[in-house]
Amino acid sequence: MPRASYSAVVLALWLVACGEQVANPDPGLGLVRASCRRYPIRLRENGSSLYDCTFGTEFGPLLSCQSGNNLYRSWGYASLEDFVSEVSVPNRFRRVSSLFTAPFGRSGTLVEYQYDDQGRYARRVRSALVGSFVRTIDTTSFLTWDGRGRPLSGRIVQPAGQEELVTLAYDDTLRDVVWSNGERHRMDRHGNTLIETWVFGTDASPREFEILALAEICLAAG
Repeated sequence: MPRASYSAVVLALWLVACGEQVANPDPGLGLVRASCRRYPIRLRENGSSLYDCTFGTEFGPLLSCQSGNNLYRSWGYASLEDFVSEVSVPNRFRRVSSLFTAPFGRSGTLVEYQYDDQGRYARRVRSALVGSFVRTIDTTSFLTWDGRGRPLSGRIVQPAGQEELVTLAYDDTLRDVVWSNGERHRMDRHGNTLIETWVFGTDASPREFEILALAEICLAAG
């Protein structure tokens, strides 16, 4: 799908309340817990904003969280298998998008995640959303990976041509990855984001998430 069309689809998703949430499947329905993931249905950001979350598949697997009418977050995946398998290796992303908008969708940030033919996280494109306009902030191309398919180094390029080389260091005990430019991501044992710091040039945007309630979704054995 062309990037412009893909971005338009992602932008439209926050307007839709996605259903089809499957929490703690009943063995009586014939579902076999071959592989499962627990995800937030309620979380708090930076000690204040309270979100209610749902996981739906109507527009492709999407974990979407909303705080009143003001704030919206979502994480999109190409398949349910990708959503579940993201748990298996700390900070080996399988998501294809993340979106944040506030307030009332008038501004926000879209992140698109791209992968190579080996399934390694190969490229990240970050865009600013202002009204109906999408403006690229920067593009990161990853250059080397560890034995588990996670990036170890990359090059960040801004639209005006400025470049920055970065390295990434992983602490699997803490489920933490820290970039040399100050970016950071920490997840819990279920693959959910606990700490996320984005850096835009010299500006850092740290966020901490407290997960208050969880649901579970499972893949049936083939």
